[in-house]
Amino acid sequence: MEVKLALRTSDQGSLVTVLVEPIGESRWKLLEVNPLVEKFTYAAELVTREGPDGVHELLEVAESTDFEHWGTMLPTFYKRDKLPEVARDFVAAGGFWQITLGGILSVAIPKGYHKTIDELTASWGIIPSSSGRED
Repeated sequence: MEVKLALRTSDQGSLVTVLVEPIGESRWKLLEVNPLVEKFTYAAELVTREGPDGVHELLEVAESTDFEHWGTMLPTFYKRDKLPEVARDFVAAGGFWQITLGGILSVAIPKGYHKTIDELTASWGIIPSSSGRED
């Protein structure tokens, strides 16, 4: 069950809303990437405490070891609407991708996936602007 969680980050004190899945008492699995908050990578586990105002305070972040995280700025000429089609097999194999802030591509590659990031992005027609490795 996906839910939106209002969350105050302790390091920055900022308020963000994130898409999560409950995995235990005050524990959540992050179902999206938030490039504005360090360590908010796909499948990271969040531990929170709910405040009286319903906003959760972030107590701990445990990054997922099931994925290699990678990101890059998409070239302005890249046709973003084709990504769901070309990434279909990758997503079916448990991978995740998201475009945020108008052009930041974040990718979570499942451990043991049969393609390297270079092979994957080449098959998607993307030439990375840098190594982009987030780990």
